[in-house]
Amino acid sequence: MKRLILIDAQNLAHRFFWRYMKNKREPGSSLHYGTDSTSILHSFIKELIDLEKTYPESDKVIIWDSPSIRRKAETDKAKVSGLIKTGYKEERKKMEDSEKESLYDQIAHLQTDILPNFGMMQVYIKGFEADDCIYAYTLKYQDRECVIVSSDRDFYQCLSEKVIIHDTMNEEIWTHDRFVKDYGFLPSLYVDYGALVGEGSGGDNIPGVDGCGDVSARKLVRQYGSVGEILKALSTKEKKSKVEEKILASVDLIALSYSLKKMDFLNVPELLIEKKEEKAVKHLLIEWGCSAMMKDARRLCGSVK
Repeated sequence: MKRLILIDAQNLAHRFFWRYMKNKREPGSSLHYGTDSTSILHSFIKELIDLEKTYPESDKVIIWDSPSIRRKAETDKAKVSGLIKTGYKEERKKMEDSEKESLYDQIAHLQTDILPNFGMMQVYIKGFEADDCIYAYTLKYQDRECVIVSSDRDFYQCLSEKVIIHDTMNEEIWTHDRFVKDYGFLPSLYVDYGALVGEGSGGDNIPGVDGCGDVSARKLVRQYGSVGEILKALSTKEKKSKVEEKILASVDLIALSYSLKKMDFLNVPELLIEKKEEKAVKHLLIEWGCSAMMKDARRLCGSVK
């Protein structure tokens, strides 16, 4: 059974973009196709080649984001009720209009002009984030080894004996055993941990319990388990710490954060991996100024021997 590589495409594209922005003053950091910047596009293609070298003859699925209808509705309702002031992902770092145009132009070229000509499947499901789709694929194909390619820590909840996370940007691999050794509890409880600590405005802007940081949250999850079990145990505890009092006073906030962190299960398309002709892939690489990658063209043709 071939290994299944699930690529969090939006995560990769944004990581490549910010890496380019950090280094953009360095000579040679910007690549162009005509007058358009192609630095993110080139980085993405190179990443696909590197993944094939690391996981040869695997099936790759490239999964794109759509704004989550459910999460937006939940935070809109919570804002109206006064539970929170800002919604899900509303405080992420903003880009200049020219930067945003360059990034999304390159993503559009990847989606329509380049990736359809490689031997890989693309998935986009309106109303669901890439996280939800990837989670659904790990459940749909439980008989296969799955590699999630992303730097998003929310995927910790997907870890199992057959599912690993490969953060290629930071050159880190997370396994079920590594997570348990590091956090001291099962990956399935990562959502409960996340509901307590939240996620700052630089990320998904998910509220946490005031004063409950990483150390306190890990201790509570290790000791009691799920959020429900934590709340039940603390409610009967005679002497409570300040953090424990705040947790008991934040039941609605914790419930919201848990819901935002928890990935949705949905029906995702069956795998459709097409073998492409190496000659056609080479032609495309030349067309987009990627002639340096020609020697690895066969790695972009789908499952090859």
